[in-house]
Amino acid sequence: MSSLPPEKPLLPERWWAPLGLLAVLLIALWAYWPGLKGPFLFDDFGTLPALGEFGPVHTWAIFWRYLTSGGGDPTGRPIALLSFLIDARNWPAAPWPFKFTNLLLQLINGTLLAALLWRLGRVIEPQGTRAVRAAVLGAALWLLHPLLVSTTLYVVQREAMLAAFFVLLGLLAYTRGRRLMLAGRNKRGIAWALLGLVGCTFLATFSKANGALLPALVLVLEATLFTRAPMIGTQRRDWRLMLWIFAALPALLLLAYLLWTGVQATLHHPEVRRWTEPQRLLTEPRALFDYLKLLWLPRPFSTGLFNDAFVVSRSLWHPVDTLPALLGCIALIMLGWRWRSTHPLLGAGDPVLFHRHGHGIDHDSAGAVLRAPQL
Repeated sequence: MSSLPPEKPLLPERWWAPLGLLAVLLIALWAYWPGLKGPFLFDDFGTLPALGEFGPVHTWAIFWRYLTSGGGDPTGRPIALLSFLIDARNWPAAPWPFKFTNLLLQLINGTLLAALLWRLGRVIEPQGTRAVRAAVLGAALWLLHPLLVSTTLYVVQREAMLAAFFVLLGLLAYTRGRRLMLAGRNKRGIAWALLGLVGCTFLATFSKANGALLPALVLVLEATLFTRAPMIGTQRRDWRLMLWIFAALPALLLLAYLLWTGVQATLHHPEVRRWTEPQRLLTEPRALFDYLKLLWLPRPFSTGLFNDAFVVSRSLWHPVDTLPALLGCIALIMLGWRWRSTHPLLGAGDPVLFHRHGHGIDHDSAGAVLRAPQL
């Protein structure tokens, strides 16, 4: 008696991940679509009126005046200001085009995140299929997480979304360069890595200051995941030299800048704020754990964009969760460092080693507010 022939799969294995990602993108588009009808929100009115401050942006003179009018941080965020011209060249303007562009950027970022997660997963499992499935799942959780609704539908948060866009591009370029180096194509590998480390850091920083943390994120990956794919000989020497110049040195300079601004903010406390700089820094570990709680345990009714009622930490003992939150951050850093070789995925995904680096400027001594919505 002959056995039945094996059934052919409905689709080849390689098609399931792209189709799954496409389905996630369509679901995200459907979920966000009603929110595009919403109005501008409070900080939008502090940035977007510059579109008409000097008249309609129809001449080069007005264009350059508009592009240099930003004051969000030392860079002025000109890349973000440039992106608003996609939606309007005068003010007042309708909010729908701005929100639609934000949504498109969110979907693009989700796609880039899936690509990055897949590439990082292949470092751990070069020949397996779990990496691509995990990448689609990770992108789905990110695209559909309610914590990002306030970022996507809040127009001025495009600054943070653009910074994330260029950071993701930079990490993708860097990881491609690393793979080329391991394949023996040294010059192309270095070129791709520099494109990510220099070019994308520049574009990300001029979107929002968070983008300056891209070199630090690269160092986190090198200390965790990429210990599984080491280089040898002259390759290692050249790569380490590049990392020292274009990743470690910028990260150290940024750390020095944060320390300097922290000291200045402590010595010259603005009277308009209801907290001092040390109090703000004491409060940030609690804010970080609050974000992590929202990330893992979303709740339907949160403060959204408005965090004025967040209690300031006046000392290590008030409120009572100040010291535990600070100790928790220290513990996460220690665990991430300990896991960096034995459990690189846990080390790279450590809430403090990676998430903390990702929000370093907003949540450290150069931050302008006590607790702000983050991407």
